[in-house]
Amino acid sequence: REAAEGPVPANTSKGEAPPKTADELYSEHMQVFLLITFLAYPNLSKIQFESLDCSTEFEDKKYLRSDVSVECTSQEYGGFLVFAWLFVLITQSIPLLYWAMLVKHADTRLNPAFVGGSAQGRLALRRKYESSKELAPLKFLFIHYKCPFWYFEVVESFRRCFFVSILPLFPSAQVRGTAGYFVAFAFSVLFQTVRPYKNEFTGNLATMATHMITLCYFAGRMIQVDYFDDDDPLVGCLLLLFVLVLLAGAVALSWRDVGEQISNERVISNLYGELNKKQLGHRKDYAVAWLAYEKDAQATGFEIRNLFDGFEELLACVKARGGELLQPEIASELKALVKLMEDNHEHALAVMKTWTESVSGRFKPGPLKQADRMVQKANSDYSGNLRKVLDGVRATAVFHSLRDLDRAVRSLYQAECAIIVLRFKERFTAPLPSGYRDILMNVKIAGCELVLELQLHLQDIVRYKEEAHKIYDLMRLAGWEGDYAEDVNIGDATRRNASLNDLDRDENEEQGGSESGGGTDVRSSGASALAIKEGAGGGGSAKPPKATQVMPLGPMMESNTGLMMEPRASAESIVAGGAGGYTKGAAHA
Repeated sequence: REAAEGPVPANTSKGEAPPKTADELYSEHMQVFLLITFLAYPNLSKIQFESLDCSTEFEDKKYLRSDVSVECTSQEYGGFLVFAWLFVLITQSIPLLYWAMLVKHADTRLNPAFVGGSAQGRLALRRKYESSKELAPLKFLFIHYKCPFWYFEVVESFRRCFFVSILPLFPSAQVRGTAGYFVAFAFSVLFQTVRPYKNEFTGNLATMATHMITLCYFAGRMIQVDYFDDDDPLVGCLLLLFVLVLLAGAVALSWRDVGEQISNERVISNLYGELNKKQLGHRKDYAVAWLAYEKDAQATGFEIRNLFDGFEELLACVKARGGELLQPEIASELKALVKLMEDNHEHALAVMKTWTESVSGRFKPGPLKQADRMVQKANSDYSGNLRKVLDGVRATAVFHSLRDLDRAVRSLYQAECAIIVLRFKERFTAPLPSGYRDILMNVKIAGCELVLELQLHLQDIVRYKEEAHKIYDLMRLAGWEGDYAEDVNIGDATRRNASLNDLDRDENEEQGGSESGGGTDVRSSGASALAIKEGAGGGGSAKPPKATQVMPLGPMMESNTGLMMEPRASAESIVAGGAGGYTKGAAHA
């Protein structure tokens, strides 16, 4: 650290954890503060409103109901009343504070935009954000509610305050009974109709609790109008019995939901196990593919360190350009952005294709991003700013070897390159937890103001991407995308046989090869092409028998049957064994 950054500060010892950032300190202390206010709010409200209740009268004088030694018409009480109202206003602003802190994230994180409006999809997206430094202190306020009801704890706070603190201030028992009954009935209908709680068990209990409160106020009002004899113990017994019946019904309904929930959890657990097994399989595929690239680099004398050095040099060039990464100002409107993409689409793809082919890559154009997807991404990630959506026009360049990828990366910071890199993100130095590696770039080209997306891939890694991404999407929606049951183990036989596949051909070339019966890719790696040619020659035939022709491994690996072509051990083994060096076996994709 001293060599890289200078002397260690005097107040920081070696090996000591770095000091917490301002954001981390804010998150921790704000959570404690909000929890204290949440727990103190009901009692504070009750005590403060009791200091305003002067409903006790004696000899034409009013006294404080909670303390009859205090006369409400005295001068001392008049001075105290000013501070009492001040603290009432401060205390009642606590739920408003919750609402103000939550509403900033309402449309982006608490109730995020989700195509199709799926409730499960919204919950999955919310789970992605709820542990962020902005929402972590507020998590206890919304975690138990469905996404559209992120604010419901504020409503609940005011409901409790009304029954405990405000209702006792009403002038007469009859008014209090009537008001309490109608408010309780309104909340009964509300809980029954909107079902704001995420957990059905909690929702049922909350609904039954409001029904019981409504019943108690109704019975109390009947006693007030002499409908029941208030001295008859039978009235109290019937009321208690009815409440117990309601309570038993709530428990029965909730228990039924608990059983259903346990059954659902069992299904979810099985689904999780299968998806995790698939994801672990893809992790192994990526590990074996990268091992093959390492072996190929060693066999051809290429230093992988050179590739990482090229990453650093290109990144340094990108940082030197600086500036905020945005689409042009005209693209702030959706229609203008779509028109700009359509006008520049063909030209941009043509320039990127020319560059890709010049560095021995295979070009794959991407479709234009749909307008609704751009709006969704802008709302969920960029607070509605369309200028930050940079992948409307996109393409992919696929390379066969690390040497080819290194050549492509180094060409991008040459002065004569037609592609200008504005953002560079490589996932080779630190791959994803799945082991997936690629390069993501945002670029510009001459004569086009639009910011484009260009991805660089290695063929034997990207071949698993489509199937693996489907599994990843399912895992991400369930909140499991970072879960891997165990580390993958690569056996010795797999390590020995790991080798690169031939470079995939374009569709037209594949069709031509099939019609001619050749099946050999002229752009394959030199060693593999030589091995095939020599092996065929050694067998005395112009080409291997059709049953043993070279086949790309990707489609077989990605099939649902789990059968694939067994990777060749080495070019030398093919030369030695001729056409017989190609064997078919069974293995997990």
